Amino acid sequence: MSELRLYARRDSLQEGVGCAWVLLDSAGRTQRSGYNLDEVPTARHCRLVLAAEMTLALRADLPNLPARKLAAMLPALAETATLDDAEQLHVVMLGDKPGGSTRLAVIRKAWLDRLLGQLRGRGLHPDQAVPEFLLLPWSEGEWTLLVHEDGVVARFGAHDGAALDNGDPPAGLRLALGQGPAARRIRVYQGSALKAPDTEAWSRALDLPVEFAGKWDWREAAWNGQANLLTGDFTAARGRRDWRALVRPVAVGAGLLAVLQVLGMTVYWASQAREQATIRAEMRALATRVLPAQAAVVDPAWQIGEQLRALRAAAGEGSEGNRSLLTRLGQAWPPGGGPLPGTLNYAGKVLELTVAAAEDSWLDELRAAGTARGLAITADKDGSGHTLLRIRSALTGAGGKP
Repeated sequence: MSELRLYARRDSLQEGVGCAWVLLDSAGRTQRSGYNLDEVPTARHCRLVLAAEMTLALRADLPNLPARKLAAMLPALAETATLDDAEQLHVVMLGDKPGGSTRLAVIRKAWLDRLLGQLRGRGLHPDQAVPEFLLLPWSEGEWTLLVHEDGVVARFGAHDGAALDNGDPPAGLRLALGQGPAARRIRVYQGSALKAPDTEAWSRALDLPVEFAGKWDWREAAWNGQANLLTGDFTAARGRRDWRALVRPVAVGAGLLAVLQVLGMTVYWASQAREQATIRAEMRALATRVLPAQAAVVDPAWQIGEQLRALRAAAGEGSEGNRSLLTRLGQAWPPGGGPLPGTLNYAGKVLELTVAAAEDSWLDELRAAGTARGLAITADKDGSGHTLLRIRSALTGAGGKP
Protein backbone atom coordinates (compact mmCIF):
# COMPACT_ATOMS: atom_id res chain seq x y z
CA MET A 1 0.00 0.00 0.00
CA SER A 2 1.73 3.17 -1.23
CA GLU A 3 2.09 6.33 0.82
CA LEU A 4 2.85 9.87 -0.34
CA ARG A 5 4.49 12.20 2.20
CA LEU A 6 4.80 15.98 1.78
CA TYR A 7 7.11 18.21 3.86
CA ALA A 8 5.49 21.64 4.40
CA ARG A 9 7.50 24.70 5.46
CA ARG A 10 6.32 28.26 6.08
CA ASP A 11 6.79 29.31 2.44
CA SER A 12 5.74 26.05 0.75
CA LEU A 13 3.69 26.60 -2.43
CA GLN A 14 4.15 30.38 -2.26
CA GLU A 15 5.44 32.41 -5.26
CA GLY A 16 6.81 29.44 -7.14
CA VAL A 17 8.24 27.67 -4.08
CA GLY A 18 7.79 23.90 -4.27
CA CYS A 19 7.26 21.25 -1.63
CA ALA A 20 9.47 18.25 -0.90
CA TRP A 21 7.73 14.87 -1.38
CA VAL A 22 8.48 11.16 -1.25
CA LEU A 23 6.59 8.06 -2.39
CA LEU A 24 6.94 5.03 -0.09
CA ASP A 25 6.06 1.43 -0.86
CA SER A 26 4.13 -0.90 1.47
CA ALA A 27 7.35 -1.63 3.44
CA GLY A 28 8.05 2.09 4.02
CA ARG A 29 10.98 2.25 1.56
CA THR A 30 11.53 5.20 -0.75
CA GLN A 31 10.40 4.60 -4.34
CA ARG A 32 10.56 8.13 -5.73
CA SER A 33 11.14 11.62 -4.31
CA GLY A 34 11.32 15.16 -5.55
CA TYR A 35 10.43 18.81 -5.00
CA ASN A 36 8.09 19.59 -7.91
CA LEU A 37 4.47 18.68 -7.12
CA ASP A 38 3.70 18.46 -10.85
CA GLU A 39 5.69 15.20 -10.81
CA VAL A 40 3.91 13.66 -7.82
CA PRO A 41 2.54 10.15 -8.55
CA THR A 42 -0.79 8.87 -7.27
CA ALA A 43 -0.84 7.05 -3.92
CA ARG A 44 -3.43 5.45 -1.66
CA HIS A 45 -2.53 7.62 1.34
CA CYS A 46 -1.26 11.21 1.49
CA ARG A 47 0.32 12.56 4.68
CA LEU A 48 1.78 15.91 5.73
CA VAL A 49 4.96 16.46 7.75
CA LEU A 50 4.88 20.02 9.16
CA ALA A 51 8.17 21.84 9.78
CA ALA A 52 8.75 22.20 13.52
CA GLU A 53 8.56 26.01 13.54
CA MET A 54 4.94 25.88 12.29
CA THR A 55 3.59 24.12 15.40
CA LEU A 56 3.69 25.18 19.07
CA ALA A 57 3.41 22.43 21.70
CA LEU A 58 1.70 24.06 24.69
CA ARG A 59 1.09 22.59 28.16
CA ALA A 60 -2.44 23.17 29.48
CA ASP A 61 -4.61 22.07 32.40
CA LEU A 62 -8.01 20.94 31.12
CA PRO A 63 -11.28 20.23 32.93
CA ASN A 64 -12.55 16.65 32.89
CA LEU A 65 -15.01 17.02 29.99
CA PRO A 66 -15.56 14.96 26.83
CA ALA A 67 -13.11 15.82 24.05
CA ARG A 68 -15.87 17.06 21.72
CA LYS A 69 -16.96 19.63 24.33
CA LEU A 70 -13.39 20.72 25.02
CA ALA A 71 -12.77 21.44 21.32
CA ALA A 72 -14.59 24.80 21.47
CA MET A 73 -12.57 25.87 24.55
CA LEU A 74 -9.07 24.97 23.28
CA PRO A 75 -8.43 28.10 21.12
CA ALA A 76 -9.27 30.37 24.09
CA LEU A 77 -6.79 28.46 26.26
CA ALA A 78 -4.08 28.69 23.59
CA GLU A 79 -4.72 32.42 23.10
CA THR A 80 -3.22 33.13 26.52
CA ALA A 81 0.17 31.76 25.36
CA THR A 82 0.30 33.32 21.87
CA LEU A 83 -0.01 36.76 20.30
CA ASP A 84 -2.93 35.67 18.10
CA ASP A 85 -6.67 35.82 18.70
CA ALA A 86 -8.43 32.54 19.38
CA GLU A 87 -10.26 32.75 16.04
CA GLN A 88 -6.90 32.64 14.21
CA LEU A 89 -5.73 29.42 15.89
CA HIS A 90 -6.27 25.75 15.11
CA VAL A 91 -5.69 23.79 18.34
CA VAL A 92 -5.57 20.00 18.76
CA MET A 93 -5.22 17.99 21.98
CA LEU A 94 -2.27 15.59 21.64
CA GLY A 95 -2.72 12.07 22.90
CA ASP A 96 -3.63 12.72 26.55
CA LYS A 97 -7.10 12.30 28.01
CA PRO A 98 -9.09 15.34 29.26
CA GLY A 99 -8.72 16.29 32.90
CA GLY A 100 -5.35 17.41 34.25
CA SER A 101 -2.18 18.43 32.46
CA THR A 102 -1.98 17.73 28.73
CA ARG A 103 -0.28 19.05 25.59
CA LEU A 104 -1.93 21.14 22.90
CA ALA A 105 -0.65 21.53 19.33
CA VAL A 106 -1.25 25.12 18.15
CA ILE A 107 -0.99 26.19 14.51
CA ARG A 108 -2.06 29.27 12.55
CA LYS A 109 -5.39 28.46 10.92
CA ALA A 110 -4.89 30.72 7.89
CA TRP A 111 -1.57 29.11 6.95
CA LEU A 112 -2.92 25.56 7.21
CA ASP A 113 -6.08 26.47 5.27
CA ARG A 114 -4.00 28.06 2.48
CA LEU A 115 -1.70 25.05 2.25
CA LEU A 116 -4.52 22.49 2.12
CA GLY A 117 -6.41 24.59 -0.43
CA GLN A 118 -3.42 24.69 -2.77
CA LEU A 119 -2.88 20.94 -2.37
CA ARG A 120 -6.54 20.26 -3.16
CA GLY A 121 -6.14 22.34 -6.31
CA ARG A 122 -3.46 19.83 -7.37
CA GLY A 123 -5.62 16.83 -6.55
CA LEU A 124 -3.79 16.08 -3.27
CA HIS A 125 -5.89 15.40 -0.17
CA PRO A 126 -3.79 14.71 2.97
CA ASP A 127 -5.57 12.58 5.55
CA GLN A 128 -3.04 13.16 8.36
CA ALA A 129 -0.60 15.90 9.43
CA VAL A 130 2.09 15.58 12.15
CA PRO A 131 4.76 18.05 13.39
CA GLU A 132 8.28 16.98 12.46
CA PHE A 133 9.39 16.83 16.11
CA LEU A 134 6.79 14.14 16.92
CA LEU A 135 8.31 11.81 14.29
CA LEU A 136 11.71 11.82 16.01
CA PRO A 137 12.63 8.66 17.98
CA TRP A 138 12.04 9.08 21.71
CA SER A 139 12.16 7.08 24.94
CA GLU A 140 11.42 7.89 28.59
CA GLY A 141 14.07 10.05 30.26
CA GLU A 142 15.68 10.95 26.94
CA TRP A 143 15.55 14.08 24.77
CA THR A 144 16.07 13.83 21.02
CA LEU A 145 17.55 16.59 18.84
CA LEU A 146 17.68 16.87 15.05
CA VAL A 147 20.27 19.32 13.70
CA HIS A 148 19.34 21.12 10.49
CA GLU A 149 21.42 23.72 8.70
CA ASP A 150 19.04 26.51 9.77
CA GLY A 151 18.12 25.35 13.28
CA VAL A 152 17.51 22.47 15.66
CA VAL A 153 14.34 20.39 16.18
CA ALA A 154 13.81 18.95 19.68
CA ARG A 155 11.50 16.28 21.09
CA PHE A 156 11.15 16.47 24.88
CA GLY A 157 8.42 13.88 25.47
CA ALA A 158 5.70 11.70 23.97
CA HIS A 159 3.66 14.77 22.93
CA ASP A 160 6.15 17.63 23.42
CA GLY A 161 8.71 19.28 21.16
CA ALA A 162 9.91 22.60 19.75
CA ALA A 163 12.01 24.36 17.12
CA LEU A 164 15.25 25.71 18.67
CA ASP A 165 18.01 28.04 17.49
CA ASN A 166 21.14 26.73 15.79
CA GLY A 167 23.58 27.54 18.60
CA ASP A 168 26.43 25.18 19.41
CA PRO A 169 24.75 23.95 21.59
CA PRO A 170 21.40 25.79 21.18
CA ALA A 171 20.65 28.49 23.75
CA GLY A 172 17.03 27.31 23.79
CA LEU A 173 18.24 23.89 24.93
CA ARG A 174 20.14 25.46 27.83
CA LEU A 175 16.99 27.27 28.94
CA ALA A 176 14.87 24.11 28.62
CA LEU A 177 17.33 22.19 30.80
CA GLY A 178 17.05 24.90 33.45
CA GLN A 179 13.27 24.46 33.71
CA GLY A 180 13.29 20.72 34.59
CA PRO A 181 12.63 17.95 34.91
CA ALA A 182 15.64 17.49 32.63
CA ALA A 183 16.55 14.46 30.59
CA ARG A 184 19.07 11.87 31.77
CA ARG A 185 20.74 11.99 28.36
CA ILE A 186 20.39 13.59 24.91
CA ARG A 187 20.53 11.84 21.55
CA VAL A 188 21.50 13.98 18.54
CA TYR A 189 20.66 13.17 14.93
CA GLN A 190 22.03 14.89 11.84
CA GLY A 191 19.34 16.25 9.53
CA SER A 192 20.10 18.76 6.77
CA ALA A 193 23.23 20.03 8.58
CA LEU A 194 26.35 19.66 6.45
CA LYS A 195 28.32 18.13 9.31
CA ALA A 196 27.54 16.37 12.56
CA PRO A 197 27.74 18.45 15.77
CA ASP A 198 30.58 18.03 18.27
CA THR A 199 28.65 16.01 20.84
CA GLU A 200 31.63 15.83 23.21
CA ALA A 201 31.75 19.63 23.36
CA TRP A 202 27.98 19.72 23.86
CA SER A 203 28.26 17.22 26.70
CA ARG A 204 30.88 19.34 28.46
CA ALA A 205 28.90 22.55 27.97
CA LEU A 206 25.61 21.03 29.17
CA ASP A 207 27.08 18.75 31.87
CA LEU A 208 24.93 15.92 30.49
CA PRO A 209 25.61 12.80 28.38
CA VAL A 210 25.14 13.72 24.70
CA GLU A 211 25.25 10.90 22.13
CA PHE A 212 25.43 11.16 18.33
CA ALA A 213 22.85 8.76 16.83
CA GLY A 214 23.61 9.15 13.11
CA LYS A 215 21.54 10.63 10.31
CA TRP A 216 17.73 10.89 10.35
CA ASP A 217 15.25 11.81 7.64
CA TRP A 218 11.49 12.45 7.77
CA ARG A 219 10.95 10.48 4.57
CA GLU A 220 11.22 6.99 6.03
CA ALA A 221 10.58 7.78 9.72
CA ALA A 222 8.01 5.70 11.61
CA TRP A 223 4.67 7.51 11.42
CA ASN A 224 3.06 8.86 14.62
CA GLY A 225 -0.62 8.04 14.27
CA GLN A 226 -1.50 9.59 17.68
CA ALA A 227 -0.79 13.22 16.75
CA ASN A 228 -2.97 14.04 13.74
CA LEU A 229 -3.55 17.83 13.40
CA LEU A 230 -6.19 17.53 10.67
CA THR A 231 -9.27 17.69 12.87
CA GLY A 232 -12.41 19.81 13.10
CA ASP A 233 -12.94 22.00 10.03
CA PHE A 234 -9.89 20.52 8.38
CA THR A 235 -11.35 17.01 8.69
CA ALA A 236 -14.31 18.12 6.60
CA ALA A 237 -11.98 19.73 4.05
CA ARG A 238 -10.26 16.40 3.45
CA GLY A 239 -13.52 14.75 2.43
CA ARG A 240 -14.40 17.05 -0.45
CA ARG A 241 -12.68 14.90 -3.06
CA ASP A 242 -14.81 11.84 -2.19
CA TRP A 243 -17.95 14.01 -2.07
CA ARG A 244 -17.39 15.21 -5.64
CA ALA A 245 -16.89 11.61 -6.76
CA LEU A 246 -20.28 10.65 -5.29
CA VAL A 247 -22.20 13.48 -6.97
CA ARG A 248 -22.57 11.64 -10.29
CA PRO A 249 -25.85 9.67 -9.94
CA VAL A 250 -28.56 9.25 -12.53
CA ALA A 251 -31.66 11.44 -12.27
CA VAL A 252 -33.58 9.12 -9.94
CA GLY A 253 -30.55 8.64 -7.70
CA ALA A 254 -29.95 12.41 -7.54
CA GLY A 255 -33.52 13.03 -6.40
CA LEU A 256 -33.28 10.36 -3.71
CA LEU A 257 -29.96 11.76 -2.49
CA ALA A 258 -31.45 15.25 -2.25
CA VAL A 259 -34.33 13.95 -0.10
CA LEU A 260 -31.96 12.05 2.17
CA GLN A 261 -29.74 15.11 2.49
CA VAL A 262 -32.62 17.35 3.56
CA LEU A 263 -33.69 14.80 6.17
CA GLY A 264 -30.12 14.41 7.39
CA MET A 265 -29.60 18.17 7.67
CA THR A 266 -32.82 18.51 9.65
CA VAL A 267 -31.68 15.87 12.13
CA TYR A 268 -28.18 17.41 12.24
CA TRP A 269 -29.34 20.95 13.01
CA ALA A 270 -31.77 19.64 15.64
CA SER A 271 -28.94 17.77 17.36
CA GLN A 272 -26.67 20.82 17.05
CA ALA A 273 -29.27 23.03 18.68
CA ARG A 274 -29.56 20.62 21.62
CA GLU A 275 -25.79 20.37 21.96
CA GLN A 276 -25.35 24.16 21.88
CA ALA A 277 -27.99 24.53 24.58
CA THR A 278 -26.10 21.97 26.70
CA ILE A 279 -22.78 23.77 26.10
CA ARG A 280 -24.30 27.13 27.08
CA ALA A 281 -25.62 25.59 30.30
CA GLU A 282 -22.19 24.09 31.06
CA MET A 283 -20.45 27.39 30.30
CA ARG A 284 -22.84 29.18 32.65
CA ALA A 285 -22.07 26.62 35.37
CA LEU A 286 -18.33 27.00 34.69
CA ALA A 287 -18.62 30.79 34.83
CA THR A 288 -20.41 30.51 38.19
CA ARG A 289 -17.41 28.58 39.58
CA VAL A 290 -14.73 30.78 37.98
CA LEU A 291 -16.14 34.29 38.52
CA PRO A 292 -16.22 36.02 41.93
CA ALA A 293 -18.98 34.88 44.25
CA GLN A 294 -21.09 38.04 43.87
CA ALA A 295 -20.64 38.40 40.09
CA ALA A 296 -23.76 38.14 37.90
CA VAL A 297 -23.42 35.69 35.00
CA VAL A 298 -24.68 37.63 31.96
CA ASP A 299 -22.47 36.44 29.06
CA PRO A 300 -20.43 33.40 30.23
CA ALA A 301 -18.14 33.20 27.17
CA TRP A 302 -17.26 36.90 27.30
CA GLN A 303 -16.85 36.97 31.09
CA ILE A 304 -14.56 33.91 31.12
CA GLY A 305 -12.59 35.46 28.25
CA GLU A 306 -12.10 38.62 30.29
CA GLN A 307 -10.88 36.49 33.22
CA LEU A 308 -8.38 34.76 30.91
CA ARG A 309 -7.12 38.12 29.61
CA ALA A 310 -6.70 39.36 33.18
CA LEU A 311 -4.75 36.21 34.08
CA ARG A 312 -2.57 36.64 31.00
CA ALA A 313 -1.81 40.23 31.96
CA ALA A 314 -0.97 39.12 35.51
CA ALA A 315 1.34 36.43 34.14
CA GLY A 316 3.40 39.02 32.28
CA GLU A 317 2.47 38.61 28.61
CA GLY A 318 3.38 41.29 26.08
CA SER A 319 6.68 42.89 25.04
CA GLU A 320 7.79 43.11 28.68
CA GLY A 321 6.41 39.69 29.70
CA ASN A 322 8.34 36.60 30.66
CA ARG A 323 7.82 34.87 27.27
CA SER A 324 9.16 37.87 25.34
CA LEU A 325 12.11 38.30 27.71
CA LEU A 326 12.94 34.56 27.59
CA THR A 327 12.77 34.52 23.78
CA ARG A 328 15.11 37.50 23.40
CA LEU A 329 17.45 36.18 26.10
CA GLY A 330 17.72 32.86 24.24
CA GLN A 331 18.60 34.77 21.05
CA ALA A 332 21.23 36.84 22.89
CA TRP A 333 22.83 33.92 24.77
CA PRO A 334 26.47 33.67 23.58
CA PRO A 335 27.28 30.52 21.57
CA GLY A 336 29.78 27.92 22.72
CA GLY A 337 30.62 27.21 26.35
CA GLY A 338 29.14 29.17 29.19
CA PRO A 339 27.51 28.81 32.62
CA LEU A 340 24.45 26.61 32.96
CA PRO A 341 21.17 28.34 33.97
CA GLY A 342 19.74 27.55 37.40
CA THR A 343 16.64 29.03 39.01
CA LEU A 344 14.27 31.26 37.05
CA ASN A 345 11.86 33.87 38.44
CA TYR A 346 9.68 36.59 36.94
CA ALA A 347 8.11 39.46 38.86
CA GLY A 348 7.47 43.14 38.25
CA LYS A 349 8.43 42.93 34.55
CA VAL A 350 11.90 41.71 35.54
CA LEU A 351 13.22 38.23 34.71
CA GLU A 352 15.73 36.87 37.24
CA LEU A 353 17.99 33.99 36.21
CA THR A 354 20.64 32.38 38.44
CA VAL A 355 23.66 30.92 36.64
CA ALA A 356 26.89 29.30 37.76
CA ALA A 357 29.96 31.51 38.17
CA ALA A 358 30.29 33.55 34.97
CA GLU A 359 33.39 35.16 33.46
CA ASP A 360 33.28 38.95 33.13
CA SER A 361 34.08 38.66 29.43
CA TRP A 362 31.11 36.31 28.97
CA LEU A 363 28.83 38.71 30.85
CA ASP A 364 30.00 41.62 28.67
CA GLU A 365 29.22 39.60 25.56
CA LEU A 366 25.75 38.70 26.90
CA ARG A 367 24.99 42.36 27.78
CA ALA A 368 26.05 43.55 24.33
CA ALA A 369 23.94 40.93 22.56
CA GLY A 370 21.01 41.68 24.87
CA THR A 371 21.22 45.42 24.15
CA ALA A 372 20.98 44.66 20.44
CA ARG A 373 17.70 42.84 21.15
CA GLY A 374 16.20 45.51 23.37
CA LEU A 375 17.22 44.02 26.72
CA ALA A 376 18.82 45.64 29.76
CA ILE A 377 20.87 43.04 31.65
CA THR A 378 22.54 43.49 35.04
CA ALA A 379 24.60 40.91 36.91
CA ASP A 380 25.33 40.50 40.63
CA LYS A 381 27.70 37.88 42.02
CA ASP A 382 27.16 36.41 45.48
CA GLY A 383 29.64 34.90 47.92
CA SER A 384 28.97 31.32 46.75
CA GLY A 385 30.24 32.09 43.27
CA HIS A 386 26.81 32.21 41.57
CA THR A 387 25.69 35.10 39.40
CA LEU A 388 22.18 36.59 39.42
CA LEU A 389 21.11 38.03 36.07
CA ARG A 390 18.29 40.59 36.01
CA ILE A 391 16.73 41.06 32.59
CA ARG A 392 14.12 43.63 31.64
CA SER A 393 12.98 45.23 28.43
CA ALA A 394 14.94 48.34 27.45
CA LEU A 395 12.02 49.54 25.36
CA THR A 396 10.44 51.30 28.38
CA GLY A 397 11.99 53.34 31.14
CA ALA A 398 11.82 52.75 34.86
CA GLY A 399 8.51 54.58 35.06
CA GLY A 400 6.93 52.29 32.47
CA LYS A 401 6.71 55.05 29.79
CA PRO A 402 8.44 54.88 26.37
